[in-house]
Amino acid sequence: ATEKFSTLFPNKNFNELEQRFKSNTPYENPRKPFLIEHFSTDFLELVNPFVQLALDPVILKIVSQYISAWPRLYDIRLWETKLMKEGQERIYSQKWHRDPEDKKLLNMFIYFSDVDDGAGPFIYIPKTHSDGVYWKTFPQILPPIASYPPEHLVEKVFPIQKRKICTASKGTVIFADTAGLHQGGNSKTKPRLMFKALYISDGNFYAHKTRYQKINTHGDRFEFTGQQLYALGII
Repeated sequence: ATEKFSTLFPNKNFNELEQRFKSNTPYENPRKPFLIEHFSTDFLELVNPFVQLALDPVILKIVSQYISAWPRLYDIRLWETKLMKEGQERIYSQKWHRDPEDKKLLNMFIYFSDVDDGAGPFIYIPKTHSDGVYWKTFPQILPPIASYPPEHLVEKVFPIQKRKICTASKGTVIFADTAGLHQGGNSKTKPRLMFKALYISDGNFYAHKTRYQKINTHGDRFEFTGQQLYALGII
């Protein structure tokens, strides 16, 4: 499902967030060298506007309705893709795969750049999620091994007309259950700037509340709902 940023976040300034994204100190992803990270994965600062996006009550309600439970906020990322060289082999999440964290999960992606076919759009194969008819086709493998079925077999079973290619303008919000088959980040002509927030259930395969071991709530600066505290793993 897709929606406009302004519809979901009428009180948020997209341009300010875009500038904040670009001003963050970048560093290379050691596991996925085609990605430049703009968000620290070590420490969760609740004053950070991107954390506040992920904890927005409207978003938590959407996720809760989908997974039929209060969600845990497992991961936040700000990703900038590097351009691929001619003939360069795709790796990791550039290839078809299923995320391993949970049987039913939800990712919220927000494009912070215009994404066309050359920018490495997010691509999804509908009905490959746990409630879909193709759930057992190239099935999910439990952690720590992610599910990377052979590329040529996936593309034979699911030709291009069966794929959802999410080309869109910046400010587009995408919700996807990435336990289903997907790929992205194959940028050839321009980089893709994208925010990602991953939500899982308390029964996730890792038995983790969140990947963040350090969370700064800044004392009394914020009032949190029970659902937000739960998403953070505080309760």
